[in-house]
Amino acid sequence: SVGEVCSSKVDLVFVLDSSDSIDKDAENPENWQSILAFAASIIDKYTIGPDDTRVALVTFSYSSEIEFDLNTYTDKQKLKERILATKYVNSYTNTFEGLRMMRVAFSFSRGDRADVPNVAIVVTDGEHTRDTGDPIPEAERAQAEGITILAVGVNQAVEAELAGISSAPHKENETYWMRTDFTDLTNIINELQKTSCA
Repeated sequence: SVGEVCSSKVDLVFVLDSSDSIDKDAENPENWQSILAFAASIIDKYTIGPDDTRVALVTFSYSSEIEFDLNTYTDKQKLKERILATKYVNSYTNTFEGLRMMRVAFSFSRGDRADVPNVAIVVTDGEHTRDTGDPIPEAERAQAEGITILAVGVNQAVEAELAGISSAPHKENETYWMRTDFTDLTNIINELQKTSCA
């Protein structure tokens, strides 16, 4: 069930792990599709529009990319269709780069609003493999800029990293969630909404 629609305005950036450890089957990446469906289900909970909630998407693997900006989509259906069509990259896990690009996504020129809370939902299987930088200090920089980070772990996610990149109080089921299975992602949506729609 869709449940309540969030009336509070949020600038929401999804940061999705598109690395090769997410899916063993690159031809038919079911886990990746589950992550995209999870993001689309969260969007169902919000009123999307230029004066309501805005959404951007960052994907990361070996490098990272802003797929679209906070001010790109004002129509919920088009936004969901674009998310569900996002390509799977299938390379290393570079979480640092994903978080760095997330900070860029929250910029005025890309549609960030000064008077609206900034919330990022990071979905990853945890351990960064690429030797490019520790994601935790990058997450701390983002939090110092006023970004709330909620982290969702999939597969055998590494709890220390998830807790470290999430916002204070770094508590399981409050600012980060450990899930072993991609199909469980739906259970988390209501909990996430409570946090991001406070």
